[in-house]
Amino acid sequence: MGGKISDIVIRYPDTRFVFTDRLRNIGKEFDLTVEEIISIIKKVNFMLDISINEAVFAFERHSEEKLKESQSQVNELSAAIVPIQDSIAILPLIGNIDYDRAQIIIEITVPRVSQLGIETLIIDFSGTVNIDIGIAKHIFDIRSILLVIGVNTIATGIRPDLAKKAVALGIDLSSLEVYSNVLQAIRSIK
Repeated sequence: MGGKISDIVIRYPDTRFVFTDRLRNIGKEFDLTVEEIISIIKKVNFMLDISINEAVFAFERHSEEKLKESQSQVNELSAAIVPIQDSIAILPLIGNIDYDRAQIIIEITVPRVSQLGIETLIIDFSGTVNIDIGIAKHIFDIRSILLVIGVNTIATGIRPDLAKKAVALGIDLSSLEVYSNVLQAIRSIK
């Protein structure tokens, strides 16, 4: 319900005191020995500990589900194809890109480009915060996939450090049409 696990766990010490006092009174009322009262208190404390554990586990499961949902939404939004003119669109890459996100970008981009009838896709790297060269190669592989379905690919916003790494690792950028920014890429399309 949007609360914190600490809101639940904080109640347990007071609950233990209430149970202990109540069990002490029950023990006196029924003339139980100290050993019997201690045994009952231990069992109640054990049940409270199980209850704490289950509350924490349930909270963790719920948090993990919410995190997965949020990550899924972020991943879908991270591969947003933005049409800018007839048959031309931009794929702005924003934030950190890891292997999973690169896979999702490919899985979403290829069918979406086809659905929209895109003939030229501009992949803009200027919003990337961190991208390693292995992931960059994966993203550049989109070009090969799109060429097969007749889509021209242009890259923009490739930072000098990424370009140097790509060349050093043997990624062939020479066949890729590259511009420093999206405006230059749009102007180059005839």
